[in-house]
Amino acid sequence: MARESWGIIDKQRSGRYRARYTHQGERHTAPHTFDTKDAARTWLSRQRIAIADGTWVHPEEAKKRAETEAAEAARKQITVDEYAEQYIERRFNAGKLGGKTAYDYRLYWHGPRPKSKGQRATAGGRLHHFAGWPIGDIAYEDVCDWHDEQMESGALTQVTRCYEHLKTVMLDAEDRGLIDRNPCRIKDAKVATGKKRTPPTDAELPIVIDAMPLSLQPLVILAAAVGGRFGELTAFRKRDFTVEYDDDGAVECVRATVAKAITYVPKEGRSEKGPKTEAGNRQVPFFGHDALIFASHLSTIDDPDQLLFTDATGDAPLPHGSFTWHWIKARKAANRPDLQLHSLRHYHGSRYAQLSGASLAEVMARLGHVSVTAAMRYQHAGTRADELARRAAR
Repeated sequence: MARESWGIIDKQRSGRYRARYTHQGERHTAPHTFDTKDAARTWLSRQRIAIADGTWVHPEEAKKRAETEAAEAARKQITVDEYAEQYIERRFNAGKLGGKTAYDYRLYWHGPRPKSKGQRATAGGRLHHFAGWPIGDIAYEDVCDWHDEQMESGALTQVTRCYEHLKTVMLDAEDRGLIDRNPCRIKDAKVATGKKRTPPTDAELPIVIDAMPLSLQPLVILAAAVGGRFGELTAFRKRDFTVEYDDDGAVECVRATVAKAITYVPKEGRSEKGPKTEAGNRQVPFFGHDALIFASHLSTIDDPDQLLFTDATGDAPLPHGSFTWHWIKARKAANRPDLQLHSLRHYHGSRYAQLSGASLAEVMARLGHVSVTAAMRYQHAGTRADELARRAAR
């Protein structure tokens, strides 16, 4: 043991040197040994200077800080797809993300899983390009290059959804301190999808309805009358409707209460849940010929808890595939091979806004929207340009 002008240096059996010093009545030892005595002296000198200028930190506290910094560095090395999975799981467990949406988000990264044991897995989703990247390594230029390449595929809808998901995940990482700034900052990123939904005309809709089986005609009528989504339509039970009559006993109105929706997640099956947002809970009245026909359909059902549209067993909700088989033939009869059932939601939104003179807020309430942007997508120009010009004439 050799005493220095300040501190102690010991030569170990291994030939290496240990440095120690005393401060505030407590002896402190260097966290490691040194190759040479001069290296040990240098370490002691640094500790003495730190004590003198007030920057000295207790070794235990310094150790905790180092461990925290190491853990933080390791946390920031998490890959972006791993963090996306944590984000999806966190949102799902908090009840802010539905099972179908969580499934779709995972497809963006990994693509669909094999349906059978012998089937090969796909190469991954559109965001698979970033899988394995440390979350802090993705730069703005990387996102731009990926976005430009994906847009060339022409799949504008999928690219837009994937980009918005990546942007949300990276924003969450920024909020939690994993990255300094969100790299998803493309100012001219396409936010509107390339697919345009053209609603049926008043002449086409009856052709589509008549071409459907009698058991499914009420579903199509309801879709056009209340603007419901397929999941909402197939969740309806008789108790969700109230029929109102006029003084002469004729059907005047049918009020639909939208409070549930059927969702389907592969390998998990169908389940009933609440609407996507609080605005989805709504009452939608409809009148006229649609109300008369639908009230007649309701009168054929005795059990108030009975689902209105079911599979072949009569106990489970109508599968989308079973409906689509008939829908394809019906839209072909109207010479509208592009027509989707969801287009009737656009039909209803446009008709309600144009013919009733409803305000944007009223249209949003009827369709169950919380954003103006979403509501505007369901309003189409229509064919009353002459009427509007006549109203504007001086």
